[in-house]
Amino acid sequence: MKNRTVLIILSIALLLFIYIFAVDERLMSTDEKKARSQNVFETLRADLVDKIELETENGKVTLAASETAPGEEEVWRITEPADLRADDTEVQALISAFDFLIYKRIVDAPRSDKRFGFDTPKVKGAVHFRNKKVSFTVGANVPDQDGVYVYVDSQPNHFFVASVDFLESVNKGVNDLRDKHLLQLNAQEISGFVVKTSKGPLRATRDTTNGTWQLEDGDRIIAGAATELAQLVSKTANLEVIKFVDDHPKDVAPYGFDNNAPTISLSTQNGGTETVELGADCGEDAVFARIEGKPAVHCIAESFRSLLERPKERYFEKRLLPILADTLERVVLEKGQDKIELVKADSSWHVSGLTDDETSQTEFSVLFDELSKKSATTILFPPTSTPGDTTDQSDNTQLFPAKNAPPLVKVNAQTGDGKTAALSVFEDPSNTGQLLVQRDGSAGWLLFSKDILPLLEPYPLRFRKKVMTQCSVHDVTAAQIKSNGKTFQQLKKVDGNWRIDSPAAAEADNTKIKKLLSLSCETPVAAYPEASNDPFAADKMLATVTVSYIVHTHDGETQNDTQTGEATIEIGASADSGTRFARIKEKPEIIFSVDNQYTSFLLSPMAARNLLSIESSNIRKVVFKDADTKFVATKSAEQWQSTDCTIDSDAMERIVTDFGAAKAIDTDAFTPRLTPQTARIEFHGDDNTPPATLLFGDTTPQNDGIRATREGLNISFILPARLLRDLKAVCTAK
Repeated sequence: MKNRTVLIILSIALLLFIYIFAVDERLMSTDEKKARSQNVFETLRADLVDKIELETENGKVTLAASETAPGEEEVWRITEPADLRADDTEVQALISAFDFLIYKRIVDAPRSDKRFGFDTPKVKGAVHFRNKKVSFTVGANVPDQDGVYVYVDSQPNHFFVASVDFLESVNKGVNDLRDKHLLQLNAQEISGFVVKTSKGPLRATRDTTNGTWQLEDGDRIIAGAATELAQLVSKTANLEVIKFVDDHPKDVAPYGFDNNAPTISLSTQNGGTETVELGADCGEDAVFARIEGKPAVHCIAESFRSLLERPKERYFEKRLLPILADTLERVVLEKGQDKIELVKADSSWHVSGLTDDETSQTEFSVLFDELSKKSATTILFPPTSTPGDTTDQSDNTQLFPAKNAPPLVKVNAQTGDGKTAALSVFEDPSNTGQLLVQRDGSAGWLLFSKDILPLLEPYPLRFRKKVMTQCSVHDVTAAQIKSNGKTFQQLKKVDGNWRIDSPAAAEADNTKIKKLLSLSCETPVAAYPEASNDPFAADKMLATVTVSYIVHTHDGETQNDTQTGEATIEIGASADSGTRFARIKEKPEIIFSVDNQYTSFLLSPMAARNLLSIESSNIRKVVFKDADTKFVATKSAEQWQSTDCTIDSDAMERIVTDFGAAKAIDTDAFTPRLTPQTARIEFHGDDNTPPATLLFGDTTPQNDGIRATREGLNISFILPARLLRDLKAVCTAK
């Protein structure tokens, strides 16, 4: 093939490619056409629609998409009957109505037939996409059907029956399709505003670098509540028109715009100002509104007027620390000569006196979250706005601290972006039991409950982890509990099981053992109280607990079975809310409190609660005796009987089984307190072994129990009293 022929073929191919790319690329593929075969607008490309024309009984409306740069969102405007911004949501809904219109059936009949209503159409118009135009007409409603007749010029040989919803979607006037926003502002670009109502003006300015607000109320400068103010700004910037009234009124007097009507003026970062003026009511739950300098009058929700007329105090910042907790990077707490500095670095908080391993990040989070949430009950304003100065004050002088009065606590906080907050906390001179807080030189004094004071204490140990680790519970081999300097009980781990070694030998209660080892090795701290005095109260010490544990090398191997370590915890006086003060013997300077669940059982035997249960399966004889009853019951041929009384055999069997599963309510004492002895039960088996004998003392009404022990066991327990009552009641007189 000659070179000239090749060049001609390539040129034709290139031209064909250009044609396909420039023209046919906008056309649908065969598969796309097949998928849309039930669509009225079969060839429509919704993503390419750039113009829509509508003609209804309300007049003509033309919408057109503005040219945009690649990647930018398309902007729609109304070009007829006036140049107006279109409502994007309404436009997209309109395009979707065309795109998804499915016909119910095809009608092959003359369109000139008046029954179909095409001579007097309800709506007609056209959809444009990439230099293509598809015109349509909506005729009459289909009799006795939920449908309308629709004709499109791209399919001239017939018309369709489609859902009546299509008529509702396209029967739109200019006011249905225009943008409903009263203002075209971005709330994030608002730098301030002025609200004017019959209650006087309120001015607010926003520091756009860190988002803080300041209010001007007369000559007073007050910190603004960021959340409330942001809500007001957002609702103003996004005001929507409920009803379009008149774009060019000849007279605005009927709409009630006067000097007493509320207004809000928004200032933007570029120096612009937009003012919304409110007028009289324009129907139920609506009010007339307009933009200053523009003629149009419309209706907006009446709730916006209520928003502007809120008491100005609503916008005063009442939070103790008006800074988001997760933005803080430095906090200084001062109380008299005590001072601590909390610093955030590498996403972790640090405080002097604690290593990173000892520091609890949770405690910092709790502190900052609480500081950010705590809100004043009210704000008080003295005649002077100078902090701590009561000069020339009127009758409310006694409400504020005297000049130069020292604060109880001072707080300075700083965020990563430079935002700061400084607080000074004073006693309330009027003795209401509350606190007065002065913040950042603001004119107002915040009145707070005294429960904020513990949050502000400059005490480093409060940020210590709530677990003090001395050893691993798995390595403990022995434990000793002392009280008043004397050993109360000793425990040992034998073949993996814990037993009481002295003053009595018995199996130990696993539940109590777990709490004891947790208390001694991985101590759960309830709180670290301020150690300004001696809260431990050594003279009121409850007990000391010492555990022995195996010492491991760094690689985890046991050094040898004889080399052990010891850890001792001392339990002191009662603290608040069901806790006791405590300290580690090796670190006596660190006082903390532990929950009573870890200490309440220390001075009672740690014996297992099932030590009084019997082996019930082979019991053949029971001897019962108390002050006024004695009987012997024997079991023969699986039936219980007695020569002393009538025995309910089934009830007797259940009671013996209950004693076989008996568990103590609690332990009582190492020296059984059974004087006087009130009852005795002997359980005899079917062999010659000695009987299991239970001895009983007095009752404990607070838990419906009775003191009991087993003959030969030097520990007493509290058993459920019903066990004794049920056994006594099983024998009735013959």
